Amino acid sequence: MKNYAYETAYYDLCGIYYLIRLRDNKKFNQLPIHSIGRDSCLIIYQINKDLFNKQVSLDNNIKVIRHKIKQYNKKGKNEKIYKDIVDNSILQFGDDIDNIGLYVEDGFLVGSTIFHQYVYLDTDLLNSKSSEHSVFEFYKTIGSTIREFANIIYDLSTYKLRTLENTPILEYVDEQDYQMKDIHHSQLFNGGTKNNIIKTRLLIMLQEVTFCLWLQKATKFSSDENYLSKYIAVRLISIKTDEIMDNLKNIQKHLKDGFEIIDKKFNGELSNIIIEYDSELKKECQILRNFLHYDLNGSNFLDYIICKKEKEPNYEKNIVYKINKYTMKPLYIVLSQYFDIKQFKSMSDWQKIKNRIITILKNNFF
Repeated sequence: MKNYAYETAYYDLCGIYYLIRLRDNKKFNQLPIHSIGRDSCLIIYQINKDLFNKQVSLDNNIKVIRHKIKQYNKKGKNEKIYKDIVDNSILQFGDDIDNIGLYVEDGFLVGSTIFHQYVYLDTDLLNSKSSEHSVFEFYKTIGSTIREFANIIYDLSTYKLRTLENTPILEYVDEQDYQMKDIHHSQLFNGGTKNNIIKTRLLIMLQEVTFCLWLQKATKFSSDENYLSKYIAVRLISIKTDEIMDNLKNIQKHLKDGFEIIDKKFNGELSNIIIEYDSELKKECQILRNFLHYDLNGSNFLDYIICKKEKEPNYEKNIVYKINKYTMKPLYIVLSQYFDIKQFKSMSDWQKIKNRIITILKNNFF
């Protein structure tokens, strides 16, 4: 069978290009864009490594963000990550007013600025006084790199590929923002170090879960005209699923006491999710995730999907729906209830003004 390494890479680039040009969706720039941005860095980095022998000079932020595919640090630096996130939040907004943003939908927590902080940690994107502007400019760099890589692969491929410029644009109109609720970090991180590490990792996990559910809604599974929509949904959701479950199992194993407290509170639901995943989805998700690399001498993600579709024509829809039904939706319910949004209180405008005035007076006169 023909090797599809270049074609897989090209589909990945076109898939990201398809997603990042979404317009008329107010939720997109609040949460999904940061997850897709991290995925873009992962794909760009891997293509440069596996197919271009690192011959293209990449923006250093791409290299750093690529490694944020892991939702925790295996080298025991999780405490540092949690503390750095809090320190960056204080650096950006201060310690005298609310400095963590929560995103809410239908009364349930769906994400937070903790995820943004984690993704851009150790880059120069958080050092600017206007980090939002820096991130926006960085995404322009990602877009230009995608176009550069796509042009190279287009010339290398022996298949007749659709040009990147002819890639369709995702149409998913949503005029409703996620609700925002700002809180002080002390309300969220109010336990011991291990407890605060667990909360950080679960918040990162929750936002990826939210993305998987969001992307399913945005994907046009019933249309054969735009296959790219289904392709990129399976590609990204399978990678995230493997990493989400790796994170959850690592917490279960190495932060056992904290895991059991949460699991008991929700009648063993976290354990049930792990058991169900291991039984029904683990093998397939690991296979899909391991195609993250581009192999010039072996199998790749695209040819695997082609083979699966020969036996199961609706494979893309079936695997995404199965992942979200048995893993993402149950996780979303547990995590959003664990971080009960009603327990958090935002400062009033007057309280913020008063606190900031006190801070200014202290800094100037004491």
